[in-house]
Amino acid sequence: MFGFKRSSVQLVVMLAWLLRYYTFGSIVLWSIFACGLSLAVVLAITTYDHDYWTSRGVFSPPAWPVVGHILSVVMFKEQGGMCFKRIYDTYKDKRFLGCHQFYQRTLVVRDPELIRRVCVNDFQHFTDRGFFFNKDVDPLAGSVLFLRGNEWKRLRAKISPIFSPNKLRGMFPLIENTAEEFVTRVKDLLSQSNKVTTKNGTVKPVDQPNGVGNESSVVDSEKLVGATQSDKVATKNGTIKPAEQSNGLGIVSSVVDSEKLVGGYTADAIVPCAFGLKSNVMYNEDDPFAVALHAFYEMSLFNIFEKTMRQFWPAFVLFFRMRIIPKKTHDFFYNIVTSVLRAREEGVQEKRGDFIDMVMALRNDETNNNCKKDQEDVEITDMVISANAFIIFLGGFETTSSTLAFLFLELAANQEVQEKLRSEIREVLARHDGRISYELLQELGYMEMVIQETLRLYPPFPSIQRMCTKDYVIPDTNTVVERGTIVLFPTLGIQRDEQYFENASAFIPERWSEGSPQPPPGVYMPFGDGPRYCIGKRFALIQMKCCLVRLLQHIRITPAPRLRPGANMAPAPGPRLEPFIADPRSPLTLHPADSLVTLSLL
Repeated sequence: MFGFKRSSVQLVVMLAWLLRYYTFGSIVLWSIFACGLSLAVVLAITTYDHDYWTSRGVFSPPAWPVVGHILSVVMFKEQGGMCFKRIYDTYKDKRFLGCHQFYQRTLVVRDPELIRRVCVNDFQHFTDRGFFFNKDVDPLAGSVLFLRGNEWKRLRAKISPIFSPNKLRGMFPLIENTAEEFVTRVKDLLSQSNKVTTKNGTVKPVDQPNGVGNESSVVDSEKLVGATQSDKVATKNGTIKPAEQSNGLGIVSSVVDSEKLVGGYTADAIVPCAFGLKSNVMYNEDDPFAVALHAFYEMSLFNIFEKTMRQFWPAFVLFFRMRIIPKKTHDFFYNIVTSVLRAREEGVQEKRGDFIDMVMALRNDETNNNCKKDQEDVEITDMVISANAFIIFLGGFETTSSTLAFLFLELAANQEVQEKLRSEIREVLARHDGRISYELLQELGYMEMVIQETLRLYPPFPSIQRMCTKDYVIPDTNTVVERGTIVLFPTLGIQRDEQYFENASAFIPERWSEGSPQPPPGVYMPFGDGPRYCIGKRFALIQMKCCLVRLLQHIRITPAPRLRPGANMAPAPGPRLEPFIADPRSPLTLHPADSLVTLSLL
């Protein structure tokens, strides 16, 4: 009834009638009915539209007022993808079910065949991702990620060739050089654990002011420090003891936060490819790119609140004109891109075959750049170039670093997988005389399996969504998905479903070996599927492979001591029954709650 639950409306009408005619002049009765009426009105408003699905014959679990089905996400008790995985696991007999994210109607699809139809066969009904932004408030958000309809279609067609294998082959030396620098950085951190010899001849680490005295000594790559830190582990009573040393040679292993450490690598790898500049995020916490990233990813209350609301209640963000991209980050990236553009145009800076060069060529091509002033076309302006360079940077930084962090945790927990991967790297390198090339990466079959298995257990986007742009009748049903409805695929739940993967919670790269049965279409889609799949998929894989090829030749990854309750890995050896825990503070993308590992030189 006008979007309100029928039972709530009936309750409001009944209480209003009682208040009008049956108080009998009693203040007590009037107060009771008035309070009841007020509560009934509040309940009706906070459960507005919550019977939308059941009134259309679609099953919908009981929902909370206001927040709908995502209370655990709003309370930061559960990551968004984990929330929908729980819903996926609970209602196994449903092909699809209706949910609400605040007041946003969401159809959760469990059936891979239907997912495939929505993403590919019937894509014309679901052309948008359902992300919204205000061009006046957030012009830098005008990228292929957020654009809708024909704007997205035209721009995507223009920039897709930039990520072709041939173009990526040209960018490969930039990424490979950064991977080499990353290994040097890790070696420096391991070798610079200052030690002094005491009078009795024993060796002990020198106390350091940075990062010492916490639950464990971490190479603080969140600060991206270049200063040396001693390898120490805090015991339960708070004292500090050195981490284990190898073979008495004075080489001390270091406990590091793997996600923050590889975040420096992924940032420095994407900057020269996207902006044609050299950054130094790995070594310098005050690098301008590090500062801009910190402003965007800062775990402040407002940032977490804004990201949560943007994902689950975009109308709220648009109404209050909240920025998706902080002004400091916006100004930095726009100024960086425009300065590079002007330098290239004036011949001050040489061309490097990077993203900036490619979009400049695209802009100068009259057949591609809105020559006829088609209103539905997208002109390649400085802002459009800046927006897409920024989103490429974020995609190459965040999702790749989080995936590598989960991969490091799995390699630490599965030493036999790590050794097999290291052996393959050495064998392939021997065939290429020790030289790393784009072609060499294509020969690393086991590494491909390891990465695929990591992406299965930990997809960067644990739930993927599309927005219905044209009314759609679900095949073999009478259910109509109305325009404006969000259709969500619980990727994490499907990819960890025993129905499609035997022993689905275990890390088993061999399940992707040649000849093994592959999952049906619509099951494995860590980068999405259909025309709106992730455009940076190939680039991300190259980043990860370069890092692993360089690092594992010299570095061993082992579990870090776990002293906190609920940590990802128990200190005692033994098989792990569940995948590593996701950070509930990140509502959209999957990050490890605890990414500590121990690195040591081979």
